Amino acid sequence: MPIRLDREVVTTTSGFAALAAEWDELHAATPDASAYESWAFLFSWWQTHGDRYRLRLVTLREPGTGLLVGVLPLMAHRRRRLETLLLLVDNEPIDLLARPGWEPAVVTGAVRALRALPRWTLADLRPIRPGARMWQVHERWRGPREHAVVVREPHVAAVAEDEVLAALSRNHRSTLRRALRRAADDGLECRPAPVAEAARAGARLVELHRELWTDRDLDASHGTEAFARFVTALAERVTARGLGEVLEWTREGRVEVSALLLRGPRSLYVHHVGASRHAVERLQWSSLLVWEGLARARALGRAELGLGYGNEGYKARWASHEVPYERIRLGRGLLGHAFFGARRARHAVRRLRRRSGSGAQ
Repeated sequence: MPIRLDREVVTTTSGFAALAAEWDELHAATPDASAYESWAFLFSWWQTHGDRYRLRLVTLREPGTGLLVGVLPLMAHRRRRLETLLLLVDNEPIDLLARPGWEPAVVTGAVRALRALPRWTLADLRPIRPGARMWQVHERWRGPREHAVVVREPHVAAVAEDEVLAALSRNHRSTLRRALRRAADDGLECRPAPVAEAARAGARLVELHRELWTDRDLDASHGTEAFARFVTALAERVTARGLGEVLEWTREGRVEVSALLLRGPRSLYVHHVGASRHAVERLQWSSLLVWEGLARARALGRAELGLGYGNEGYKARWASHEVPYERIRLGRGLLGHAFFGARRARHAVRRLRRRSGSGAQ
């Protein structure tokens, strides 16, 4: 039977901040951890977006020594009389962080922590990537539960250049070569921003991200000051810790394309991207982004480049496959059972209507 770990629920921003050094050490010791589970990512987001939520950060420690062996990053939100638990940053693939050798105890501790947290009715945890430890929490939950795919992320295999080219259509190969020639003719240079420049590179990325989406449907939250502060702080912190970088394409001293790349154990992820009007009109920025992103993935020993959520056309032209991310829901108590019962009833009605409609035809 797994050892019973000491558990604490951190509820203040100051308590979250105080965990930085221990969390960094735990993250570095965990081979399958991604930048999304890092203190740098989660604290940067909480600092700028956490005012609408209540922090419920669960730490799990070895009895006696106090060694941090696991972290379950949660927050709470009340809506329509339901207290809902969410993963910190509820639109990114966050997992339960566990020190190697302690995984069974950490999973058990996470399940116990969920049972012990007061007031909540529904845990709405998303998006969960394949193989995440949160699946073990889901499987061990004694109560109503469900899961379903909510989003898919296109991934490109970071194979050798000739293999990448061979997998593209003839038209796409021609477009890529033209983009690379034009970038060379324009004197475009690509490099990662150094640590000392990372915060300013993050600020430039925000400006270019908004410029790229000027004539499109920019996510309203991406136009806020909170978003700008988040990206700037994140760029600085992940660069300093070797968890990511801001890649910039410059022409005559001006940044034309910028991308924040975050590192996972297997993949390099495009987190945010921006491009100037010049890059949109002349430089085929998406081809440059994927081509150089694949080169960075290979250099870092990553097998794939994740292109981020969304169905932009350029992603489909490059993608080797799509990674499905799922939504896990857990419930408890009378209200929790009632919530899942109502959902089952609605699904049953929809199935009946579909059958009736197809029968009428």
